[in-house]
Amino acid sequence: LQFGKLSSSPWGYCRTLATSASRADLTYTANSCLASLQLQQIRPGPRHVRGVAQGTTRSKAALCIQEVYTALEDGKSASAEPFDPQLNDGKLLLDLGPKGQYSLEETADGRLCLFSPISGPRYYDFDQENGWWSNRQDGHLLYELFVREIMHITAVCVNL
Repeated sequence: LQFGKLSSSPWGYCRTLATSASRADLTYTANSCLASLQLQQIRPGPRHVRGVAQGTTRSKAALCIQEVYTALEDGKSASAEPFDPQLNDGKLLLDLGPKGQYSLEETADGRLCLFSPISGPRYYDFDQENGWWSNRQDGHLLYELFVREIMHITAVCVNL
């Protein structure tokens, strides 16, 4: 089993899975990565809004979308299947071929909308106190859901 490069960022909590691994190895490694996430009980801090601490929710949304796009571009090489992130006019699309398509975009009221082929549309509000995007209905974080679903569908651990 081969791994990609470990990130040096504080959020570099798992390795990108290589495409040459067997399904059993990927399952074991993905479960190990998820277990380390649970052990660390990671909650992102204000790093997601660095540089726009005094900015509007709109600039924070644009920064979040750009950050997700960059992470997807970095993880693209670890997928043997279609994995095509595109950023157009502030809207992020991730085409996974027959597995579906994700989109992340800002709504008119400054919220973020993530459309997932697994969980459908989800809306996120920016939490000023904690510096993260969370779902108003159940409190889950945008990055946590996104990383978990991408790993489940593609076996690629996106470094957010």
